[in-house]
Amino acid sequence: MFSFLIIFPILFTLSSSTPLGELLGSRSTDDYNIYAVLVAGSNYYNNYRHQADVCHAYQVLRNHGVPAENIIVVMYDDIANNKTILILEVTPENFLGYSLLDPDDHVFIYFADHGDVGIIGFPTNIISSHDLNKALVYMHDHKMYGKLTFYLEACESGSMFENILPDNINIYATTAANSVESSWGCYCDDPKINVCLADTYSVAWLDNSDSHDITKETLEQQFKDVVKHTPKSHPQQFGQKSMAGLEVGQFLGEKASSRIHATRSHPRDFVNSRDVPLVMLERKIERTDDAAEAAVLAKELQTLIAGRRFLESSIKKIVSQLCSNGYCSDAKQVLSTRQPLINHSTYSKVVKKFQSSCLNLGIYTHGMKFMHVFANLVESNTFTESTLNRFLADLEKACNDHIVNHGFEAII
Repeated sequence: MFSFLIIFPILFTLSSSTPLGELLGSRSTDDYNIYAVLVAGSNYYNNYRHQADVCHAYQVLRNHGVPAENIIVVMYDDIANNKTILILEVTPENFLGYSLLDPDDHVFIYFADHGDVGIIGFPTNIISSHDLNKALVYMHDHKMYGKLTFYLEACESGSMFENILPDNINIYATTAANSVESSWGCYCDDPKINVCLADTYSVAWLDNSDSHDITKETLEQQFKDVVKHTPKSHPQQFGQKSMAGLEVGQFLGEKASSRIHATRSHPRDFVNSRDVPLVMLERKIERTDDAAEAAVLAKELQTLIAGRRFLESSIKKIVSQLCSNGYCSDAKQVLSTRQPLINHSTYSKVVKKFQSSCLNLGIYTHGMKFMHVFANLVESNTFTESTLNRFLADLEKACNDHIVNHGFEAII
C-alpha cells in the first residue's frame, strides 16, 4: 500500500509566485504574519515520538493564536489514519520547495527525525546540511521571509548548522544535540504502548512554551531553559544570535493563552534514539507471558541485532578498502574518531553516493550512525574534481563488494 503524508491547512504553496499574505488574506499581527512548518520526517510505529512531538507543536501554535491556515503539518499517515486536505509525498524536494514569499513574515520551522553528521532523514531519502543551508540562503537572498527560527530534533543535529549556517541572514536555529552525540527519546515506559512518546529536547521547548508567557520570554531565555531540561544531550544554537533577544511569541504566537498543562511535566525513562527499536523489542519480550509470542519476538530481535552487526562489519570493510585505495592510512582511526565537518559541499556528494549505491538511509536509519567515517575521509583529503570522482567510483565499488545484496534489509 502506498504511504502518504498528512498535510494540514496549507501554509505554503509549491512553486507559487503569489505572496502568502494575498493568498491567505489575513495577518497574524499588525506588522507581520507568523507561519509555521512542522515536519515529522520518519514513519513506522517505532518512530511514534516524532509524530507526537509535531502534533504537540501544532497545539502549542494554535493555543498561542497562530491561525490554522498559517500552519502546515507534514507527517506520514501510518500512525494516525486521518483523511487529509492535501496529500503529497514526504520528500526533501517538497520540504525545500515551499515558497515563503513575503519579506516581512516571521517563519517557524520544526523538524523531528533521525540524523547524523550533516544529514537528516525522510522516509525514503535524506537532506544534507549543504542542501538545507543552500535553500535557506536562497530564501534569504530572494526575500522569502523576514525572520526565521528553526528547531531541529535529530541525532548529531548540531552538524546541520555548524560551520555552515551564516550569521547574517535573519535565521536563528537551535538543535537537540551537538555534532557528535545522539538525541534521546523519553516517556518510553508504558507497557501497553511500548514505544517512546516524545523526544527530550522537543519536550523541553514544548513544555516551556506551554508553561511560560512566550509574549515576554525571549528565545535566549527559552534556550537556556531547554538546555536545563535536556539532560542527555547538549542543545546548541546557531545563526544570527542577536535574534535571541526576540520574544518567542514572535514565532510561536503572540496570544498570551492559558496553559495546556497545569504543571510542567518531567521527562522520564530516556532511551538513546538510535536504540529505540532494540530496547522496545527487549522490553516486549520481558513482559510477555506467551511463549509462542516470545519466540517470535526473540527471532525478530535476533534479526535486528544481526542486521546491525552486519552493517557495522560492512562499514569497516568499506573503510579498509578505501584506505587500501589511498584515501586513508589507518582504518581504525577513521572509524573511531570524529573530525569537525567543514567541507559540507563535498560531504554532501559523498553521502548521496552512499545513499544511491550502498544503503538507503531514509529507510535503514541505523546506517546513519556510521556516516561520520565518511565525514572523516572528506576532511582528511583535499579532493579535486577528478580525485573526488575517483573516490566516488571507489566508494560505489566498495558498496557493491560489501553491502549491496548482502542482507542489509534486516537493518532497522
